Amino acid sequence: MHTELQLAAEILKYSFLGGLINMAGNNTVESINDYINQVNNFTLPGGSLVSKSIKLFRGLSDFEYDNVPNIERIINKNVHNTPLRFEEKMIDKARLKMPELFVSDIFPIQTITKLQHYGLPTRLLDFTTNALVALYFACQNKSENEKQKNGKVLIFYESEDYIYNCYSPFVNAIADMNYVSEFTVYSFYDYKKYLETKNYWKFSNYDSVDIKQIQDRLSAPIFFEAELQSERIKRQQGLFLIFPNIIEELSGKPFFKENLVKWVPKNCLELIIPSNIKSKLLRELVELGITKSYLFPEPENICTEIFDDIKDRFNF
Repeated sequence: MHTELQLAAEILKYSFLGGLINMAGNNTVESINDYINQVNNFTLPGGSLVSKSIKLFRGLSDFEYDNVPNIERIINKNVHNTPLRFEEKMIDKARLKMPELFVSDIFPIQTITKLQHYGLPTRLLDFTTNALVALYFACQNKSENEKQKNGKVLIFYESEDYIYNCYSPFVNAIADMNYVSEFTVYSFYDYKKYLETKNYWKFSNYDSVDIKQIQDRLSAPIFFEAELQSERIKRQQGLFLIFPNIIEELSGKPFFKENLVKWVPKNCLELIIPSNIKSKLLRELVELGITKSYLFPEPENICTEIFDDIKDRFNF
């Protein structure tokens, strides 16, 4: 059996200590060489806290963005609803309108990852193991307002032992939480019974495991590697963090809340990307092979890049 449950208590401690440990700090990037040097020189304070650690990166075009999945972001400040309340409806609607995309899906996480790929809000956050890919995303301007905003790249370490694969029963149990997302109060015990009807759980040998251990493991976000189902995921060298619903004790029993668990990165470094050098950094990334058509290799992006290159070369 996978050692997931054996690691659960340590993972929870490791995850939530992030809120108690001071961040390593933040620095401003002056050039692409400066960025590369800062990435290479970043180490954990006092040496490595965990064995077999790897650097993970997340690039954000606005340094004020927090680490919250799109599905729990408030879209309209006058209406407090978030897309999370309609998670199950959105997934069902996507399946109805595009059945050919999901016909081969066996695991719930396969569906969620595809929806993330195509832009539907999900309970996933994107990360990468490639520092240059993260810098590319930090230099993007999704709106006119962002042109005036500094970007940032988040850098931190994660133990390889805490990065699961997409076939993990726990990863899929969280992906299946759309089953409870519309309800403000839903019994965790009832959800456990629901899991016992799912093949990814029935064949995992967890039916006989103490339910408190299972609850603990499903109470914190989990990093996982997705199937390389698209050229985009391969080139972006991506992995994901999936967020479970909060589980809270009520009258001595665990119940789901409507909101997702929060995640605070630990011992991280924030590299601030000044807005006035974003365009320069993007041009320098082109020379390193990091372009939109490389990271998003759909035909329309390749054609757009060809035309943009011609316009730049011949000044029209």
